[in-house]
Amino acid sequence: MPRTSEAQSTIGSAVSVSSAEPGDLIFWGGVGSAYHVGIYLGGTSYIAAPKTGESVSVKSFQYWQPSFAIHMN
Repeated sequence: MPRTSEAQSTIGSAVSVSSAEPGDLIFWGGVGSAYHVGIYLGGTSYIAAPKTGESVSVKSFQYWQPSFAIHMN
C-alpha cells in the first residue's frame, strides 16, 4: 500500500461513493491528487486518517462529501 493519499488514489478499482463497500478507501480530491483519505465503514461513517499528532477516530462525511472511492479486493 502506498504511503500518500495521492498514490493510494491510483490503485484498486475506482467506484462512486454510493457504491462503496465497508473496507473501501474513500477520497477527497481527484485520482492522483487526493488530499484526504479514510476507510469506509458504511452509511456516512469512515475511519479518519488524521494529521500527525491527532488520534484515529470515526467520523461522518454527512457534511464533507468524499469525491470517490477505491474498491479494495
